[in-house]
Amino acid sequence: MRSVTTADCRHPFAGLALLILVMLATPGSALAHGNDADAVVTNYNSEIIDAGVDGLTWNVRGGDGLIELTNDTGSEVTVFGYQGEPYLRFVPGDAVYRNASSPATYLNEDRYGDVDMPAGTSATAAADWEPIAAGNSYSWHDHRAHWMSRVEPPAVAADRGRQHLILEYEIPLQVGSDTVAAAGELRWLPNVAWWPPVVALAGVLSALVAVVAVTTRPTQDRWVPLARVATSIVLLVVAANIVRVIDDL
Repeated sequence: MRSVTTADCRHPFAGLALLILVMLATPGSALAHGNDADAVVTNYNSEIIDAGVDGLTWNVRGGDGLIELTNDTGSEVTVFGYQGEPYLRFVPGDAVYRNASSPATYLNEDRYGDVDMPAGTSATAAADWEPIAAGNSYSWHDHRAHWMSRVEPPAVAADRGRQHLILEYEIPLQVGSDTVAAAGELRWLPNVAWWPPVVALAGVLSALVAVVAVTTRPTQDRWVPLARVATSIVLLVVAANIVRVIDDL
């Protein structure tokens, strides 16, 4: 059995470098994609730029797929549907309720609103509240916040290489006795080239090898561990990009 020498511990930064490089390499690949079937990542990016009132927290999942609202105002919050009817109620300390009479309840089941309305559904019908989620958070497809057509906007079709502001929208709310609105923007973002992170990773790896080469002599005890680190980095980057390709497909 070979004894452990000083040279084996001469470069403890190699393992740390591996960890840092993997963290830099993977966010742009496998970790960049959501795993929610209802929040498929697209080139569209929706963002709430004005919450309406303090205490409301908005998140968008899947680029423009799902709008998520968390109510920490301490007051009851009602989200209105597309015809001004009450659609959702966030009741503090209780639950989130959905109006079964609201057309939005059924339209929001499909990204493009391609659904059949049950009999009795009407924006003017009496509200029929049913609990839909415990706590104070809920997420849904909101057709005001994403592009409804399967055909790309004309500006995108004309130039897919740059960012476009597709639309500005509002989601009307009632917070306590006050009627307000959350404001947002929908943008189209061009694809990010795959090669910049690869070039950056190769540059960092080359710098690491150069530092070791300059500061050490090329002995087996010193270069074999470095070769193992480099090989591990390459394999992990390849694996992460395979995951990305599978996820995209």
